[in-house]
Amino acid sequence: MKTRLLIIIGISCVIFGLINLFSYFPILSSPSFLNTPFPFEEIQSIDKSEDDQGITMITVNHSFESALQLSPYWFVWSMIFYAGIGMTSFAIWRKRR
Repeated sequence: MKTRLLIIIGISCVIFGLINLFSYFPILSSPSFLNTPFPFEEIQSIDKSEDDQGITMITVNHSFESALQLSPYWFVWSMIFYAGIGMTSFAIWRKRR
């Protein structure tokens, strides 16, 4: 019974993490994502040129420590995702023993 409950909780955590990961998918598939840390890129400003030639966008890459302070939800859902993988793996290993 405990093992089955552990598997259910673990799979629920993995599904929650995958939903959040796929919500970041537009960021992951954008060409501007190449060689930048995930998901710590933030748009700082968008400026329209004076002669109406176009728009310039300035982005800033945050360090891991500042990203935890600015967006702690990313850290929480990713830890839930990894905990779900760990719980599910442990429960399956326990059940096979």
